[in-house]
Amino acid sequence: MSKAVKTLLAVALLSLPALALASGGEAGGASPWMDLILKFVNFAILVAVFIYVLRKPIPQALSERRENIAKELAEAKKAKEEAEAKLAEFKAKVANLEEEAVKIREDFKAEGERQKERIIEQAKKSAETIRANAAKVGERESKMAAEKLKNEAVAQALTLAKELLAKSYGDDDQARAIEQAIDKIEGLH
Repeated sequence: MSKAVKTLLAVALLSLPALALASGGEAGGASPWMDLILKFVNFAILVAVFIYVLRKPIPQALSERRENIAKELAEAKKAKEEAEAKLAEFKAKVANLEEEAVKIREDFKAEGERQKERIIEQAKKSAETIRANAAKVGERESKMAAEKLKNEAVAQALTLAKELLAKSYGDDDQARAIEQAIDKIEGLH
C-alpha cells in the first residue's frame, strides 16, 4: 500500500465516529448501547492509529533501551568485579601492613642493638686511646722532670764549683794555668 492510501484510510477511520454521532442527533437521541459502541469504535481507531504510527519507533526505542540496560549491566558487573578485586587487594595490604609493622619494629630493634654495640666499641677504643696517650704524656712529663732536675743539679754544681774555684784559685794559680795552656799550644805545633 502506498503512503497516500494509508493516509486516506486513516482520515476516513478517524472521521467515522464523528459521522455516526452527527446522524444520531436528529432522531431525538441514540440508545445508550449505540453510544457505548461508538465510544469503543473511537477508542479502537485511536489505538489502531497509535499502533500504526508508533509501530517502528517503539520497538526501536525498546530495543535501544534493552541494549543500554544490557550495556549498563555489563559495566556494573565489571565495576563490581574491579571493586571486589580492589577490596581483596586492600585486605591483603592491610594483612601485610601488620606483618610489615612487626618486621619494621624488629629491624629497628636490631639496628638499635648494632648502634649500641658500635657506640660501646667506639667508647672502648676512645678509652684505650686516652689511656695510651695519658701513659705517653706521663712518660714524657717524667723525662722532662728528670731532665729539669738534672739541669738544675748541673747548674748548682757549676755554681758551687765556681765558688770553690773562686775561693781556692788565686792570681798565682791563674798565671800558672795560662803559662801551661800556652806551652801546650806551642807543643802542638
